Amino acid sequence: MSPSSLPLFDPLPFQSPAKTFPVAETVALYGPEALSDAQLIEAMLNRVRPGRAEQILTQVGTLGRLIGMGPAELEALGLTRTEMGRFAILQEVQRRSTRCIDAPRITSPRAAGTYLLPKVQGWTEERFGMLALNAKGELLADRTLSQGTATATLISPREFFREALRYGATTALAWHNHPSGDPTPSREDSRSKKRKRADYVLYFRAGIPLAVIEAKDANHTVGAGMQQALAYAEDLDAPFAVSSNGTGFLIHDRTGAGDPVERELHLDALPVHEERHPAAASDQQGPGRHRLQ
Repeated sequence: MSPSSLPLFDPLPFQSPAKTFPVAETVALYGPEALSDAQLIEAMLNRVRPGRAEQILTQVGTLGRLIGMGPAELEALGLTRTEMGRFAILQEVQRRSTRCIDAPRITSPRAAGTYLLPKVQGWTEERFGMLALNAKGELLADRTLSQGTATATLISPREFFREALRYGATTALAWHNHPSGDPTPSREDSRSKKRKRADYVLYFRAGIPLAVIEAKDANHTVGAGMQQALAYAEDLDAPFAVSSNGTGFLIHDRTGAGDPVERELHLDALPVHEERHPAAASDQQGPGRHRLQ
């Protein structure tokens, strides 16, 4: 048998060689399966000094845990920026290799989970995002909208729906990860998932909110609902927040142009949009009076 006809790797089950060779020589002589965990780490390092890879492996415990670490944890191990970048690339290769190459069709929560789980592996902070789908469930876009801490992240409904409209999505799925791996909703999640509903939204025209109205009964003061109204107005980007107790209105001007910023009006004195909306001066075709929706 000529040397050229010999197989490159021994086809029989392999036992690690007694002698430790440099990484490149070990791969050439015995194949990549012969590399120890420490040698795999060594291959990702710039500064290769005796025992450094073994020390890192001892600190983290397992190779799998090292691959799942974020930038702050890798930096704490003494890795350089270049070395951290290599591990980040390795994480991304791992994620992409376990996902569909073709644009997936997501028609159920299980399909969404199958697509997303490889994506979030190794993330050390909570993120919130959106999958934009067409009518057939085909993926149009996968967007990360918010990146927070290890235990929380915040997102406004406005950002979510703006991105969905941007991609022309028929269906928009919200996704959110837990770095701990525990899918049980945290206390912060439970608080944030409480459904918010404004009592009334007044529109300047279709798709452009003018004011949010919070209505209380006569046992409350006219301004008792103002804090709620202001919070909803901020979420909707409405220029005015209004509180009422059935006897009158307290109007808060969020545009900064009003003087005073807040004023109280009689029940039948709520102004029409030509008088109040910042864009009204340039809009000559709008309807004569607002419509509650």
